[in-house]
Amino acid sequence: MEHVMLTKLREAGCDMDGTLERFMNNEMLCMKFLRKFPKDATFGAMEEAFAEGDAEEFFKAAHTMKGVSGNLGLSCLYDEMQPAVEKGRRGELPTQDDMDKIKKQYDQIIQIITENE
Repeated sequence: MEHVMLTKLREAGCDMDGTLERFMNNEMLCMKFLRKFPKDATFGAMEEAFAEGDAEEFFKAAHTMKGVSGNLGLSCLYDEMQPAVEKGRRGELPTQDDMDKIKKQYDQIIQIITENE
């Protein structure tokens, strides 16, 4: 029986099937990495760079966050990160609306992970 965290992430739009496949269907290993996600400092670094208007640092953190979310199958966050990363690649910052959408997805994922360990 699948762990409730994976089920809830799937219901939130995450690709848990693909993630489990990347982890060779080892649910416990997958869960181990998902549980580390809330402790990762990248999101905070991204928010800080945005607040400071630092497009270069924003891009570095956003690109990392997009990669991590993609590898963990957190597609709903990955999809929101795409436009922000592309803006960062051009030396631009995303809009506040872009950041609000990203934060909403991030917070939802963090809540699911922390409430369903």
